[in-house]
Amino acid sequence: MQIKLEFLQMMARLKLNPAKMQLLVVFFETYLPLGKQEEAELATMIHQLAPKEESEIMELYTSWELKGMEKGRKQGKLEGIQQGKLEGKLEGERLAKLELTRKLVAEGLVSIEKIVELTGLSKEEIEHHQ
Repeated sequence: MQIKLEFLQMMARLKLNPAKMQLLVVFFETYLPLGKQEEAELATMIHQLAPKEESEIMELYTSWELKGMEKGRKQGKLEGIQQGKLEGKLEGERLAKLELTRKLVAEGLVSIEKIVELTGLSKEEIEHHQ
């Protein structure tokens, strides 16, 4: 798991174009999959990094989207695949909103109440992600 964190940190520092970064992340995810507990530990480690580095890594880290799609594929039906893609996309969008929210609140640019109004996220979700 430490190797995966170091890989993500290295990827964030390389500043490759998004397509190359995505390819490398997917490759690494394929050959070094983590279990649920390891994923949780990695997420904790990422959240302990400096905010800028955490943000850069979160832009790379797409496991949540991939897991949503994988859930749909396992159902074995076109309907399940479409649902999995939708769940992955929605989860990815929710995480992106939360990350943007964290940055806006940290910079003091927007109040939590305004973010709730504009994003549809709950105050609890926002506060929990801070």
